[in-house]
Amino acid sequence: MKIEIKDRRGINLIPEVAEISYIRDLEISMSELYLAMKKSTGKYPEFWNRIAEEEIGHSEILESLSKSFLDGDVSILKLRFSIPAIEESRFFVEKKKELALSSKIPIADALEIAENAELRTIDAVSFQIFEGLSEEAGDLLRCLADGSKSHLERVRKMRHYVGLPLISRLLIGCPWKGF
Repeated sequence: MKIEIKDRRGINLIPEVAEISYIRDLEISMSELYLAMKKSTGKYPEFWNRIAEEEIGHSEILESLSKSFLDGDVSILKLRFSIPAIEESRFFVEKKKELALSSKIPIADALEIAENAELRTIDAVSFQIFEGLSEEAGDLLRCLADGSKSHLERVRKMRHYVGLPLISRLLIGCPWKGF
């Protein structure tokens, strides 16, 4: 009996590419969550747009790694993660996205959700780089890991900013421009 694994687009995948696809689908869901938060909160659209665009960039990096694997350019790519943890993280993101699309969420709550989503992603996915991995593929994986950490840091900075008194926020100015 042949087991078929399909991605969110319904494309059949070989196991190695399926593993990458789980993470790619999570990155796309994260982008959709951020766009939903932008709509739901009505606050700081530039902040939400930028992080959402970067999540799409992460998904494109993963798509590139999948193609490199299929082309034989990436001979050793071991991802160390738990598929159930990825699925749990994506379930969390999808539920919060549904909430954001169906109601108004205060900005502080939206940022807390974003922080939890980033923490779940970081906890669920870790890349282990082995000998034999091309330099380009290693750089891409490091870029992904750094991107997730950067998102978490920026969300935390924004949470701090929105918690400040109005006068302090006015004096500080637009925090997302430096993020």
